[in-house]
Amino acid sequence: MKERASAAHAALVFGSLWGLAEATAGHALHALRVPGLAGFLMFPLGFFLMSRAAARAGRPSAAMLTSAVAASVKLVDLLLPGVDVMAVLNPAQAILLQGLAAAVLLSVFGAETTRRLGRLFSGKTEAVSLSGTPGDDFRNAMAKRSGGNAFPAEEIGSAPNGAGPTMRGRPPVLIAVAAGATSLAWRAAHLALGLFWAALFQAPNILQAGSALFLRFLVLDGLVNGALIFVLMKASSSLKKDLAHPGVFRLLFRPAASLICLVFAVLAEAAL
Repeated sequence: MKERASAAHAALVFGSLWGLAEATAGHALHALRVPGLAGFLMFPLGFFLMSRAAARAGRPSAAMLTSAVAASVKLVDLLLPGVDVMAVLNPAQAILLQGLAAAVLLSVFGAETTRRLGRLFSGKTEAVSLSGTPGDDFRNAMAKRSGGNAFPAEEIGSAPNGAGPTMRGRPPVLIAVAAGATSLAWRAAHLALGLFWAALFQAPNILQAGSALFLRFLVLDGLVNGALIFVLMKASSSLKKDLAHPGVFRLLFRPAASLICLVFAVLAEAAL
């Protein structure tokens, strides 16, 4: 129960932040009407938040829970009068598929990836518990929580120049291919499901907008997403200093703060 509560709490915090970002930054990017801009940026942002949730919970499945919270925020629009149901379900479906893709990617690359990605936000390794007090080693904590099966057991190395941990046994080309494949996979699944729902409910589909839009969404947006995620994963391995104040970060995990964040996300989604 404690394990589930930890994953649920992390998902609530980062899923609310993701939902808030979709309702505000996502809305603003779409309003700019720059083709592909929102698609280029929002999935890498979502991946970053999902990786944080996975790092805090110690298991990649927290990424999927995070996407479920963010998708639930999006579904609030169904309660508004005169809403286009497909216009709400479509992005919610995309967010859930992104969560599944991120969970798979984080499972493949394991603890060292989520730990370093976590440092980009908290400025600390995951040997710090949710309350900010010293905890067990991240890998040992995950072994206790999941019976040792949540992530591959791999050592965290150090860069030759002492810059920070490295991804041993993970060549850059492998990371780049995995990040790109992850982005392309969820987009292909999203398009396939979108065509299915459109045929089932006799609704317009993306193919009617022309092959150029179809290919841009699948190939161009997917490759750009993969490149940004690759940069994020590599940048986290050479982090040299804190990028956020740990005290502010811990504040988000207080129950009242996490619920307030969720409320703001819901209100922003309904208002925008």
